[in-house]
Amino acid sequence: MTNPIRIHIADDHAVFRCGLRAFLENEETLTVIGESADAGEALEHIRRDPPDVLILDIHMPGLPAAELVKELSKSHPQVKVLVLTMHNEERYLREFLKLGACGFMVKTSTGGDVVQAIEQVVGGEQYVDARLAHFLISNYIGRAVETKGGAETLTAREREVCAYLASGHTNAEVASALRISRRTVETHRAAIMAKVGLKSRAELVQFAVDAGLWAGPMGTGPAA
Repeated sequence: MTNPIRIHIADDHAVFRCGLRAFLENEETLTVIGESADAGEALEHIRRDPPDVLILDIHMPGLPAAELVKELSKSHPQVKVLVLTMHNEERYLREFLKLGACGFMVKTSTGGDVVQAIEQVVGGEQYVDARLAHFLISNYIGRAVETKGGAETLTAREREVCAYLASGHTNAEVASALRISRRTVETHRAAIMAKVGLKSRAELVQFAVDAGLWAGPMGTGPAA
């Protein structure tokens, strides 16, 4: 059995921390190793005992969260920072991803979404809440992308999966829409990335737009 993913929660609301901790510790693959009520305290804990993932609220007392993310990207780059906040504004999303955060979620996300985000960032991917994906998509429309192959190298199912992912759907939502398992979605996603030579979700979005696979913001689904 592999070791559980080690998590530290930094949020100044004790009730929220308690609820999130209780939920995460019900997952066999996850363990919460610490909590902090401010970013400075979080930094001290991480220096003593670095987690795999830091779940970080943006607005807390003391050290600005942005400074914490900047510091961790230099001193502890192996710690994946997952921002979880009430703010769903583009400026926060872009700022924290630019500083080195690996994921960005809003607090209205489900517990399952948080678990998926943790697994995804630990797996080396970037995670952005599907409701915010249009902010990233708008930034990549019209740009050229170097690829190993085009849409013709993908199977019909891979093109479907690509279209859903590029439209902002999570792996779980794609699985539900196509009536396949989440593991199958992950397999298709890996095949798409390998065939076309993509390295990130942003590049996948860019490729889907250029190839005519992107159908619009989340909720519209892929084109027929």
